[in-house]
Amino acid sequence: NRYEPYAIVTRYGADALRYWAAGSNLGSDTRFNERDVKNGRRLVVKLWNAARFVGMQLEGFDPAAERIPFAERTPEDRWVLTELNQILPTVSEGFDSYSYSVAREATDQFFRQVFTDNYMEMVKDRFWHPERYSEAARDSARATLWETLRAVLSLYAPFLPFVTEALYQRLYRPYEDKVSLHVTPWPEPDPARTAAIPEMDIILGILMA
Repeated sequence: NRYEPYAIVTRYGADALRYWAAGSNLGSDTRFNERDVKNGRRLVVKLWNAARFVGMQLEGFDPAAERIPFAERTPEDRWVLTELNQILPTVSEGFDSYSYSVAREATDQFFRQVFTDNYMEMVKDRFWHPERYSEAARDSARATLWETLRAVLSLYAPFLPFVTEALYQRLYRPYEDKVSLHVTPWPEPDPARTAAIPEMDIILGILMA
C-alpha cells in the first residue's frame, strides 16, 4: 500500500504501469516492483524509436501500391515475417486463455530480439549505403518494415494502448479505414510464411559469433 497509482502513472506513464500488470499470471499474487514499471517505460521509448526509424525510411513508399511478393523478398525480409508469423498463434492463445504474461513474453521476444536487435540492424545498410543494393531490395525492406511494425502495434495494443494508438494515427491511419487501432482486425497467421530460411542460419551465426 506504499505506492499511489497516480504518482506512478505521472512518473512513468499509464502504458508502463499497464505493461507491468500484464506480466502477472492469472490467479497469482504479484508484488509491485517499480523496476518492472521502468522496464515498461523503456519499452515505450524503444517502440517509439523503432517507429521513428521506420518512418524515416519510407520516403517514396506507397503503402497502397502492389507489394513485392513474399517469395521475391530478400532472406532477411522473409525471415522476420516468418518469425512474426510463428508467434501469432502463441499470442492469440495467450489472450484466449487469459494468460496475458504468455502473450506479452512472446511479443517482447519478437520485438526486442528479432525485429529491433537483429532485423532492423541488418536492414539499415540498405538505406545508409543504397549504392550497394537494387531498388527492389530497398522496396522490399520498406514494405517489410511497414508490415512488421503494423503487426507489432496490434500485438502490443492491449498492453500499451496509448503509444500504439499514437503511432497508428501518425503512420497508418491515413491508409486504413478504421478510426482507431483498437477496432482493427487482429493479425492472423499466413500459411505461406512458414518455410525455414536456411540462409539466415549462416547470417545469424556470423552476427552471434
